[in-house]
Amino acid sequence: MKNRIDYWRVRQGLTYQNIAEQAGTSAQYVNMLAKGKRCNPGIATMNKISRALNKTIGQVFLIGDERA
Repeated sequence: MKNRIDYWRVRQGLTYQNIAEQAGTSAQYVNMLAKGKRCNPGIATMNKISRALNKTIGQVFLIGDERA
């Protein structure tokens, strides 16, 4: 699953650690998702990361869309 974590992270001046703290996960996990090294996070995780970025799940995770 493609995502726009890095796009929103950079635009907002956030670090992976900032997102992870808000989402209740590790910075390493957020980084791996952003870089495509991990895929298929659960809906709860997608929701938490999206909320940490102040975006909707659809704005961050490109479900069924192969464009990034």
